[in-house]
Formats: sequence, structure tokens, C-alpha cells
Amino acid sequence: MQTRMTVSTSTAPVKHHLITLYLLVVTLLIVNSNDLPPSRFDTVFKSAGLDAFSYAPPSASIPATQWPTLANMIDSGKRLVIFLDASADFTSVNYLIDGVSLPHRSEIRALS
Repeated sequence: MQTRMTVSTSTAPVKHHLITLYLLVVTLLIVNSNDLPPSRFDTVFKSAGLDAFSYAPPSASIPATQWPTLANMIDSGKRLVIFLDASADFTSVNYLIDGVSLPHRSEIRALS
């Protein structure tokens, strides 16, 4: 189910679920239709304390084989994956992942 929310209104329920459901891994896809800089989103996530839960890949572009498993994410506490569809900048905010350059489905299927 897709729900349209603003980033600032979505932080409280996301944080609540991450705190109360310790086995939960959450993925957010932010549609950045206003082409805002990543720092604007970073401010919101940091003020909500969600940056502490956010997975940051080791580099801006990683192959599907280097993604952590769900168990690794749960064990590390990095259970929030945030994709930004426009203006992601790894050097500015490393946990806002470029949603355009994701591994193709065929790469992901090959891992299963």
C-alpha cells in the first residue's frame, strides 16, 4: 500500500515502530518532487532521531551482493533504509540512498 505523507509527518510513526518492533526493517522512498537538497531531509531525520536507525551504504553505488541481510540490519540497529528519488548526494548525507541507481531486479533475483 502506498501512502502519501510529508517527511515531517511520517517521522513519529516510523520511529515508534522502530522502537517498539525491534525486528522491523522499514524502507522509505522519498519522492523529492521539489528537488530539495538532501540537507533539508537530513535536518528532519536528525531532529526525529531517525538518523541513528538509518542504514548508510559503504559507498554511493554498491552491487546487490554487498547489501546487508535483514539479520545484519537488525543486529546492527540500522533498520531504516531511505531512498531519495532525486538529488541524493552520498557525500552530503550518506544514508539518503540514490533511488534511481538501485540494483536492477535481475541482480536481486540472482541472489535468491
